[in-house]
Amino acid sequence: MIMEIGHSRGDAEGVRQPLGRAEASVIGILQGIHDLRIAIGDAEEEEE
Repeated sequence: MIMEIGHSRGDAEGVRQPLGRAEASVIGILQGIHDLRIAIGDAEEEEE
């Protein structure tokens, strides 16, 4: 899905929610990749 990003304040507000969802998706994918690397021994589990 491609959105045109305008320059008005209303356009910025309309982009925030989809951008947040996309960011959450990317974070989830990266976490999954990291978990897979831990499972196959390519990375160590991080301490919290």
